[in-house]
Amino acid sequence: MRERILLVYNADGGVRGELMYFVNKGLGVAKCDLCSITHGALRERDPWVECKRAIDAEVVGLHRNELSDAERSFIAGRYPCVVSERAGVLGWVLGPSDFQALQGRPEKLADAIHQHLSAGRK
Repeated sequence: MRERILLVYNADGGVRGELMYFVNKGLGVAKCDLCSITHGALRERDPWVECKRAIDAEVVGLHRNELSDAERSFIAGRYPCVVSERAGVLGWVLGPSDFQALQGRPEKLADAIHQHLSAGRK
């Protein structure tokens, strides 16, 4: 079974959730460091799209309200984050405090994911 990498954003999905995030971000009351790395104003950033293609796993972007009960329980409110799932077992790749070290760079996010995947396949 192929490993899945879950990118979990600190926002709710859907039209209402996206609109609320956009408004709150503009007001300075909402922030998602993962969003800043992977997305521009309206879509995924081209550098992230390129990096994502080289990741040997299924990369899935999810919002807080799109998580399964098991994922929500595992994450326990620690957003944003990157979590792996292999054969139903969840594991941490990056927690909320890890994003600052990525300096907003998609290639550093991809490197962290590659390192996690390599460690798990040894």
